[in-house]
Amino acid sequence: MASWDSIAGLANAVVWIPVENLRIKMQFQETKSIKKYKGSYDCLKKIYKEIGMYGIYKGRESTLPRESISYFFYLRMYHGYMQRFEKQHVDRN
Repeated sequence: MASWDSIAGLANAVVWIPVENLRIKMQFQETKSIKKYKGSYDCLKKIYKEIGMYGIYKGRESTLPRESISYFFYLRMYHGYMQRFEKQHVDRN
Protein backbone atom coordinates (compact mmCIF):
# COMPACT_ATOMS: atom_id res chain seq x y z
CA MET A 1 0.00 0.00 0.00
CA ALA A 2 1.40 3.36 -1.01
CA SER A 3 1.94 5.97 1.65
CA TRP A 4 0.37 9.38 1.22
CA ASP A 5 3.78 10.85 1.99
CA SER A 6 5.27 9.14 -1.07
CA ILE A 7 2.34 10.21 -3.22
CA ALA A 8 2.98 13.81 -2.16
CA GLY A 9 6.55 13.40 -3.41
CA LEU A 10 5.33 12.10 -6.76
CA ALA A 11 2.91 15.01 -7.12
CA ASN A 12 5.72 17.42 -6.32
CA ALA A 13 7.99 15.76 -8.88
CA VAL A 14 5.43 16.14 -11.66
CA VAL A 15 5.52 19.90 -11.13
CA TRP A 16 9.23 20.32 -10.40
CA ILE A 17 10.80 18.11 -13.07
CA PRO A 18 10.23 20.69 -15.83
CA VAL A 19 11.37 23.50 -13.53
CA GLU A 20 14.60 21.69 -12.63
CA ASN A 21 15.16 20.79 -16.26
CA LEU A 22 14.89 24.44 -17.33
CA ARG A 23 17.07 25.60 -14.44
CA ILE A 24 19.83 23.15 -15.29
CA LYS A 25 19.78 24.04 -18.99
CA MET A 26 19.89 27.74 -18.21
CA GLN A 27 22.74 27.32 -15.72
CA PHE A 28 24.73 25.13 -18.09
CA GLN A 29 24.39 27.68 -20.86
CA GLU A 30 26.02 30.33 -18.61
CA THR A 31 29.36 28.56 -19.12
CA LYS A 32 29.15 28.91 -22.90
CA SER A 33 29.92 32.03 -24.91
CA ILE A 34 26.97 31.55 -27.30
CA LYS A 35 23.61 31.51 -25.53
CA LYS A 36 20.98 29.18 -26.97
CA TYR A 37 18.12 30.42 -24.79
CA LYS A 38 17.04 33.99 -24.05
CA GLY A 39 15.16 33.07 -20.89
CA SER A 40 13.19 30.34 -19.16
CA TYR A 41 10.12 30.64 -21.36
CA ASP A 42 12.25 30.63 -24.51
CA CYS A 43 14.05 27.55 -23.19
CA LEU A 44 10.72 25.79 -22.55
CA LYS A 45 9.43 26.60 -26.04
CA LYS A 46 12.60 25.41 -27.76
CA ILE A 47 12.80 22.16 -25.81
CA TYR A 48 9.15 21.40 -26.56
CA LYS A 49 9.62 22.25 -30.24
CA GLU A 50 12.80 20.16 -30.61
CA ILE A 51 12.01 17.11 -28.46
CA GLY A 52 8.41 17.43 -27.33
CA MET A 53 6.98 16.58 -23.94
CA TYR A 54 9.69 13.97 -23.38
CA GLY A 55 12.30 16.74 -23.41
CA ILE A 56 10.45 18.71 -20.75
CA TYR A 57 10.19 15.67 -18.46
CA LYS A 58 13.64 14.31 -19.25
CA GLY A 59 15.30 12.96 -16.13
CA ARG A 60 12.07 11.80 -14.54
CA GLU A 61 13.36 8.25 -14.11
CA SER A 62 15.71 9.36 -11.35
CA THR A 63 13.70 12.29 -10.01
CA LEU A 64 10.46 10.42 -9.28
CA PRO A 65 11.99 7.86 -6.91
CA ARG A 66 14.18 10.51 -5.29
CA GLU A 67 11.24 12.79 -4.53
CA SER A 68 8.98 9.96 -3.44
CA ILE A 69 11.51 8.57 -0.97
CA SER A 70 12.64 11.95 0.35
CA TYR A 71 9.07 13.17 0.92
CA PHE A 72 8.22 9.88 2.65
CA PHE A 73 11.00 10.34 5.21
CA TYR A 74 10.60 14.11 5.51
CA LEU A 75 6.87 14.01 6.21
CA ARG A 76 7.13 10.94 8.48
CA MET A 77 9.75 12.72 10.58
CA TYR A 78 7.72 15.94 10.61
CA HIS A 79 4.57 14.16 11.80
CA GLY A 80 6.56 12.19 14.38
CA TYR A 81 8.13 15.33 15.82
CA MET A 82 4.79 17.16 15.84
CA GLN A 83 3.14 14.33 17.78
CA ARG A 84 6.05 14.23 20.21
CA PHE A 85 5.96 17.99 20.85
CA GLU A 86 2.18 18.01 21.19
CA LYS A 87 2.41 15.21 23.76
CA GLN A 88 5.09 17.13 25.71
CA HIS A 89 2.93 20.26 25.62
CA VAL A 90 -0.11 18.38 26.95
CA ASP A 91 1.97 16.68 29.67
CA ARG A 92 3.24 20.06 30.96
CA ASN A 93 -0.25 21.50 31.36
